[in-house]
Amino acid sequence: MSVDQFPLLLIPGETLTLEVDATACLARDGNFAAGRPANHDCYRLGGTLGDLNQVLLENEFLHYRDIKGLPTYDGGDKAEWCDALWQSLDTLRRGVVGRRGYTRRQQDFLRLLLEDYYVRTVQAHTLTDPHARDLILFRDGRSYYLPPKVERLPYLEANGLNHGEVYEMLKGFAEAKEIAAQMRQGHVQTDSVIQKAHPYFQAVLRAFNDTTRTAIERLQREAKERMMPTPDVSGDQLLQTIASQYPGKAVFFDLWATWCGPCKKGIAAMEPLKEQLEGKDVVFVYLTDESSPINEWNDYVINIPGQHYRIPSALWNQIPGLTIIPQYYLFNRQGHEVWKQTGFSEEVLKEIENKFTEILGE
Repeated sequence: MSVDQFPLLLIPGETLTLEVDATACLARDGNFAAGRPANHDCYRLGGTLGDLNQVLLENEFLHYRDIKGLPTYDGGDKAEWCDALWQSLDTLRRGVVGRRGYTRRQQDFLRLLLEDYYVRTVQAHTLTDPHARDLILFRDGRSYYLPPKVERLPYLEANGLNHGEVYEMLKGFAEAKEIAAQMRQGHVQTDSVIQKAHPYFQAVLRAFNDTTRTAIERLQREAKERMMPTPDVSGDQLLQTIASQYPGKAVFFDLWATWCGPCKKGIAAMEPLKEQLEGKDVVFVYLTDESSPINEWNDYVINIPGQHYRIPSALWNQIPGLTIIPQYYLFNRQGHEVWKQTGFSEEVLKEIENKFTEILGE
């Protein structure tokens, strides 16, 4: 479709079908003499959400970039700029509706998309908005088809809209995210904490809490000896301090994350080398930070032999020179850093093997 993403609105309990016309896609990309189809000729949408997704796909510029031709804030009167932006977006809305022949439901959804764009643009420069009360975006009794965005809370509070169903839902979502963040760090929550959450989010929080509890129990049962406590030192002393805990041994550090594809490729590629070095004076140490979700990290700890540290992100950011992962360090038997490398490749793997040969042959 010659776009980076194909945005679709998905709502639990609602149906959506998408049929792609491969012939039309080829014709579009090939620009055949018979005529080049437009994007909307390449797919057909159906189901209870088909009409709304049609609006979304036909106006995807609202999500991916700024709309050209709209008034931009130049540092002058903010209220005047808000008025000009509001009128321009309303003109754009009427023009789109006139060209597309949208149904009333599609018109309402288009207005929601444009109002969300308006709030996002205004909020970047000011919280006080003369048109805040004209929005249907946060009005009770409307179908709110846009993802909850907790960053809208300061805007609502600044404009006296801190009441009603939409505000309470957004506030509840923000609080639920904070509780879930604790679970992602491996902290199982009491039921009393979950009961304080918005009723809409309690079921999913309980399920996530149960999953976290199960993962922690499994980790304690199967790989407790692999999880190591973070030393109480600054980032510039962290690696040296950890290496000193294994006197007389070569220590290989692998700084990685569960979301890093090259990191995981490197870990898998080094497993044969680890098997060759088993029983020798070598320790493999894996460091990640809090950006690796605890449940995913648990699975890696269980399946990857070695010592594992999950350190606070603030400490991770203090490690000198660490900007890209995977990052590798090798310390010799005397506890001195003798090699480091950013990124993984087959050549790097061969270099690691050679470095181990040198160190273990000392």
